[in-house]
Formats: sequence, structure tokens, C-alpha cells
Amino acid sequence: MGRFNDAYARLETQRALTPDDPETLVNLGYVAEQLGRKDDAFTHYSAALELAPGDFRGRLNRAALLSERGAYDDALVDYRVLVETHSGSAIGWFNQAECLSKAGRFEDAVTSAERALSIDPRHVNAMMCKGVALASLGEIEAAQQHVDEAFRIDPGIAGYYGDPDEPATAPPDARAIHVYQAFQRLYQADWRGYDDFVAALKRYIASPLGPPNDLSMAFPAMYAPLTADESGTIHAAIANEVVRLAGAPLAPVAPVQKSRLRLGYLSSKFHPHPSFVLTRGLYSAHDRDRFEIFAYALDPDDGSPERMEATRIPDAFIELSGLSDAQAAARIRADGIDILVDLNGFSDDARSEIGARRPAPIQVAYLGHMHSLYARWIDYRLTDLIAEPESPDYAPPEARAFLPPSFYVYDERLRPRLKAPLRDALNLPQDSVVFCGFNGPAKFEPTVYEAWMTILKRADESVLWLLD
Repeated sequence: MGRFNDAYARLETQRALTPDDPETLVNLGYVAEQLGRKDDAFTHYSAALELAPGDFRGRLNRAALLSERGAYDDALVDYRVLVETHSGSAIGWFNQAECLSKAGRFEDAVTSAERALSIDPRHVNAMMCKGVALASLGEIEAAQQHVDEAFRIDPGIAGYYGDPDEPATAPPDARAIHVYQAFQRLYQADWRGYDDFVAALKRYIASPLGPPNDLSMAFPAMYAPLTADESGTIHAAIANEVVRLAGAPLAPVAPVQKSRLRLGYLSSKFHPHPSFVLTRGLYSAHDRDRFEIFAYALDPDDGSPERMEATRIPDAFIELSGLSDAQAAARIRADGIDILVDLNGFSDDARSEIGARRPAPIQVAYLGHMHSLYARWIDYRLTDLIAEPESPDYAPPEARAFLPPSFYVYDERLRPRLKAPLRDALNLPQDSVVFCGFNGPAKFEPTVYEAWMTILKRADESVLWLLD
């Protein structure tokens, strides 16, 4: 019934009556998890396992909790015990395979998933896990077979694998999985197999099948050392797939005479995020005698001060997070927006199908993606000549407005006036030159890093300060 607080209170009463009952402790752990009290859940599961080391639910749930925290080695200790004590459980072997895959131990993940499938040949999640692990190893054909088979058996379960919030309606491209997993390693500056990753990406782009068109390919296409044509080929494939999924655009409507142009900003970043930090001054800088400002939020209200501020700045603030893409596009159309500015690009939560439905007569891309989306629903894009030098071999389909000198927008009124921290407090040497590289590590690859190291070697007593 969802009454978890009541359930927890009654289980506490039961524990007082039967303190040595492991089942009560496991149930307490489960309910604590539903309440978001993960530390309490861990304590309850551990207490249950002290009393009954072979308890299946306690061991499984504690291992899953550890895996969720990223404590994979500790989780695998629990999973090892679980599959030893319950060797006939497909669930145990599958969950161990999942953890091994998250830990990057893909060969072991394949083996564990195979054990699950030997017990239950129609275990869809184990099939998906094996497919993902094989794809991560670059075994594309075998991976695709497993993923396709999982969707054939039960597309509902298979579609929810990996992303319960946005279930897939068709089997993913194993090539996209391979690229995505390799790209994730770059976020830890793990460059093992980097050349193989780039070679595979170039091979997929040149494939007679066409490149993978999953949205997850967008940022690897920007950050990898590809030519403009190669990167554009991937983005065009993604855009074409978005158009296919969106279906027919909304029918054009006759313009309505208004005293002010209606300008809409579409974003999933109306919360503490660099995108909002950059644009917070922009919304209020418009000439309100000429423009009426609408903000369309794709993210739910997180209760943050930034969200509260965002709701006060425009003439209208509309949350679209609870609407489907079709409903969101219809709402924007109903509001009579003249110019819609997409601040997302191809980010993970972009919901590009809204723009593909053409809710506004003029649609502009800005800020969220540094290069062309190659999207037929984008008419204009704001950029600059540093981020995107003009080149004869790069001709994106949309019109570009080159802003002087930077397409990033800053609000001078919000310039931070903080006292500079002491170097000692930051573990930085007092008299050295400190070079700062505060990009995410996926944005600098081995060639760039090698150049940085050359500078450090030649600049005496210098240090390089990076993000964690």
C-alpha cells in the first residue's frame, strides 16, 4: 500500500518481540530502502546475516546496496557467498553478473550470466547483461544476437533493462553499447584501449549499415578525434532517428498578431547546473517591451534556490516533466511561441522529439551542444569562431550566428566576489605556477595530456591542477 513509515514502525515492534529473527531484520532493511534510509538498510541486512549467513534475501539485498554505492569489491564478496550457498539460483548468478559488468570485469560478467542462463534459458535480464558485456568487449555480432533474442522473448522486460525511467522500444545497437562503455572509461581518464575505441568508432561510422544512431553516441562523436565529416555523420544519424521516432511534425498554423514576440527557452537544467548559471541573467536581459519570455522545464522541481529563482524570472514558467513529448510539443504550440530556443542539444535528458515535432515556426539551438545537431528541426544556431572555426569541409545544415567573442553568456551582476583560498588549504605549492584544467576528464584525450606533460617538464616548479 506504500505506507512504509507504518510498516517500519510495526516491524520495529516485531523486532522487540523477536530480536533474533533474521526475516524481520531483512524486512526492516527493505522498508528502510524504500524510505531512502540506505545506511539503516545496510545495518539491518548486516544484522540479519550475522544471525543467518545463508539468508538469501539479506545477502542479495546487501550486495545490491553495496553495488549501488559503487563498492563493487565488497558487493562481489556477498555475491560470491550467495552463488555458493544458492548455486541453483538464476537470480543470484544474474545479479553477480550485473555487478561484475559495472566493475568493468566483462569476461567474468559473461561467465556469470551464462550460469544464470544455464539455469533459466529464458532469463531476459541475464540475456541482456550478457549482451552488454559482450558488446563492451567488442564482440558485436554475438552481443547483438543476445540483445535481439531478449527483446524477442519479452520486449517489456528487455526494454526496461538499464533504464527503467525511459524503456527502450527496440533492441539497442550493440555497437552503440560498445562505444558508450568505452567512453565511460574516459570519465576516469582510463585510456586503456583508447586507440581501439577510436578505431572501432571510425569503423562503425564507415559501416554499410550506417553509424549507430543512439543518443549516447552524441558526446563520443564530439570528444573523440574524428574529422568533421565523421562527427557530422553520427549526429545526422541520431537526428534522423529522432525524427523517425517523433513522427509527423505538427501542422503549420497561421501566425497570430501579438504586441510582443513570444520567446521560449526549452531546458532540462533549471536547477543547480552550469547551464542555468550561464543563462540566469539572459532571461531577464530581454527587452520586455518587445519580447514575452516563456521557460519550459523538462526537469521536475528539485526545491533548490536556483529552481525558485528560475520560476520568477520569465513571464511564464511551465513544467513539462510530467507530459509526453507529444503533449509537451502541443503545449508549446498552444502557447503561440514564435521562437523556441533549445538549450539541451543532444544531452541525455534532452527529449529531442519535442523539437522534432516543430512546435514553433522558428527553432534555435544554443549552449547545450557545441556543434551542429544536423537536425532538420533546427533553423539557427548560436556559436562563435573559437568554438567552431569556419572551415570549407564543415557545412552544417542550419544557419549560424557567430557571436563576438564567445557564445557563452555571463551575468556580470552575479560575478562571484569570494576571497581567494589559501594555497596551503588546497595542497598547492606556494611559489609554483599552477596550471588549471577543470574540464571533465572525458574532454581531454592522450594527445592533449601528453602536450600538458611537455609543458610541465619545461616549466620549472609548475603543477597541474585537475578536477577530482
